[in-house]
Amino acid sequence: MVTDLANRKLRLADQINTDKIIVLGADSDNSFDEVLHLRAEWEKVKKKNNKALKISFGGPTASKTTMGESFGKLTEVNLKDAIARKNSPSLSDSDENSIYITSEKDYAKIARALSAYEILKINSAQGELSISNFTTGRQIIIPDIQDRYYVLDANITKIYNDMEFYWGIVENRLKTAYLLLDNLENSFVYP
Repeated sequence: MVTDLANRKLRLADQINTDKIIVLGADSDNSFDEVLHLRAEWEKVKKKNNKALKISFGGPTASKTTMGESFGKLTEVNLKDAIARKNSPSLSDSDENSIYITSEKDYAKIARALSAYEILKINSAQGELSISNFTTGRQIIIPDIQDRYYVLDANITKIYNDMEFYWGIVENRLKTAYLLLDNLENSFVYP
């Protein structure tokens, strides 16, 4: 719903300069190492045949630091593997905190996730933006998407993957809920 508001109604993603998306790189100790300009890194990978760019966040050491989920790791991956992952109907646990860039179209998707995140971030003081919280008179603050830098992090990656794999996520959650209901029904003792 927020992504529709941000992108279809307000067209905020069109105002984001994709050349100004950065990733905070981490060293082996998961400490700040460098600022990585996503476009420049993609241009390097794009020149190589059959390669894609994987941006991943988190990992085993992420919880040890307060900034752990903000530090990203950029790696080159096989293009076939990246396309297969993007075409799968659902998201595997290992790719939950990852984005694969295989073409320029992926930048538009990242910009849509960024614009939705900006709306969620600026309105977080008023409570969660969910359907149950929309009432008559609810005001939504629209962020000023100006020519600035945007830091790609785990929160934006989650929004990106929620948009990209929406139906697969819904299907997996329904399967889990039905399994829980079946287990509950099987454990119920009838009088």
